Amino acid sequence: MKKLVVALVTVAIVLSAELPVYAGNVSERKIGEYRDGFALVEEKYSAGAFLAMEIKRYYYLDMAGLRAFNGAEFFWANDFSEGLAAVSNGKYGYFINTQGAQAFPLTFIWTDGKFNGGVCYVQLDTGQDYAINQNGDLLFEVVFPAALGAKAELGDFQDGRAVFRYHSYVESWGNKGTSYEGLFGFIGKDGKLLFGASYADVLSYFDANGQPRFAERSAEYSQFFANTQSLYSDAFQFSEGYAAVQELLTSDGSRSWYFIDSWGSHAFNGARFDLVSSFSEGLAKVELDDLWYYIDTGGNFAFDGRSFRFASSFENGCAQVGFVGDPSSYSIDKHGNIK
Repeated sequence: MKKLVVALVTVAIVLSAELPVYAGNVSERKIGEYRDGFALVEEKYSAGAFLAMEIKRYYYLDMAGLRAFNGAEFFWANDFSEGLAAVSNGKYGYFINTQGAQAFPLTFIWTDGKFNGGVCYVQLDTGQDYAINQNGDLLFEVVFPAALGAKAELGDFQDGRAVFRYHSYVESWGNKGTSYEGLFGFIGKDGKLLFGASYADVLSYFDANGQPRFAERSAEYSQFFANTQSLYSDAFQFSEGYAAVQELLTSDGSRSWYFIDSWGSHAFNGARFDLVSSFSEGLAKVELDDLWYYIDTGGNFAFDGRSFRFASSFENGCAQVGFVGDPSSYSIDKHGNIK
């Protein structure tokens, strides 16, 4: 068994010392964006002999720009997400609420620092990794069967599901390594694979070196593909009730994108596309034969099926597009009108 490597995490809390006493001048101050009504401030100080040691402190500003929580400072802290923020006192990490109080008794030695879909990942002082909810309850231990030479990654939860990925990864001297093709699927808040996928299927995909076992178009691969409709060669997180997935390589060498619904079923009457994006503000962009279109959450083409040479996802009611034969770019609204 091997603990999950959470790929989207860049923060590790180091808990080894008391909150330091700060002296000297601030050498650098970073103020983050406001989240849940508070902005995180990171200050760097020079301290120690000849001011040669650099130390940090963290605190929060309220919407008035004043020090929040009676000026409380932390050894380490993260932005608020879904009403909670991970902080450290130098001995252990814990979560605070928007009143600055410890949200629940659970403490940890590592966290990815943010809640998404009501779930966050932490590592306890036992060395075990868990997914927890906003009450501090342990949902499931984050461990997966290990394929030799392969790693597992788990993304953020949205709509009660998270994307997982198994892939092989070979490190070499002087670079960060090479990531090889793997498998994608979905996991629920109970830690179980969704839509009929099994760990046996996942592990059978890899050979002894952690690389994909099956050759293209082989009878063995075709049988695997036929029996494994809920594992994918790529997958996006659920958004607005649907997830975009890319099928495993089929026996004829094709690999299309399509959407699945909340039950893992092929949506929109089995429609397939060359490329897709997740739904955003009720629309998703899809590519067919080098042209881009928008579809709605009913699977219908938007804007009377108008095509574009490029298109972006909608954000704040607008998207950037380019028309065929026109080198310019335009901003359109959700009715397809140029703004």
